[in-house]
Amino acid sequence: MICLKVIILKCIKPRFPLDNDTFAMIGNSNHEIIINQYAFRSREMLALEYQKLVDQGFFVKGTDYYSILIHELGHIIGKVYHIDSLKIANDITESKSHNTLNYLKDNLSIYAGRFGDGREIISEVFSDYFNSNNTIDFSLKFIDEIDKIIIEKE
Repeated sequence: MICLKVIILKCIKPRFPLDNDTFAMIGNSNHEIIINQYAFRSREMLALEYQKLVDQGFFVKGTDYYSILIHELGHIIGKVYHIDSLKIANDITESKSHNTLNYLKDNLSIYAGRFGDGREIISEVFSDYFNSNNTIDFSLKFIDEIDKIIIEKE
């Protein structure tokens, strides 16, 4: 966990403007997090906007706006280690992509299952694992698989 905090602190690079609906994204180098200064203009507004999306099931239940950076860190880890999130998710659910994505929409977040290529799975798992008050079993298994991949590659 300490390593992840160091990575987050070294990766933040504010830019403006991103579109108003984007809280943050990873940069072209895959080693920086670009934050939307408009979205981060007020902690109270950011917390309210993020909470609305959590309440709608769009983001992981039990998380707060701190998950925005944790979510983007998930993208960085996925890119750096060439993680195939959809394959890992299919293996965990013992299902095919369509069913896996529906499972994720119902159990993790709508955003996790939004894209057919699984691009948001790792990031929403990071939000659940590192910021949720009730991490689901799927996320625990997913993080275990990521740990194995990282250890194997280092």
